[in-house]
Amino acid sequence: MKNILFLLFSLSLLSIAVRADDSITILNVSPKQTEALKVGSEVEIKYEVEYTLESSDLGQITLVIQGASNEPIANENYIATKGTHIETLEATITVPDTRLIHVFTPLSIQGQSRTSIVQSRLHRVIK
Repeated sequence: MKNILFLLFSLSLLSIAVRADDSITILNVSPKQTEALKVGSEVEIKYEVEYTLESSDLGQITLVIQGASNEPIANENYIATKGTHIETLEATITVPDTRLIHVFTPLSIQGQSRTSIVQSRLHRVIK
């Protein structure tokens, strides 16, 4: 009995040790962050990301675009599948009268309402 309990305890520790690592990395950004966005112009935002999803078969990547006061500008959702993949996230926006555009790329695991797996970038806005 002690051997079985020890074995079960050891297996539970092993499952914690090999816990999957989910991640997202921004690879390319368009327009480049060195290019200021002009208020009123129509701009195609493209973010190429590489993600790894190991803890679930499905998840979601969102292209979240916000203004300087966190006002929503665009949200585009994409399916994430198990493994490591590259995805291009896109949205066309009209640049609002704001100081900056903040772009987030969170990876959410299916069934979870929160995530800490996110990267972000800023774009300067000019009048």
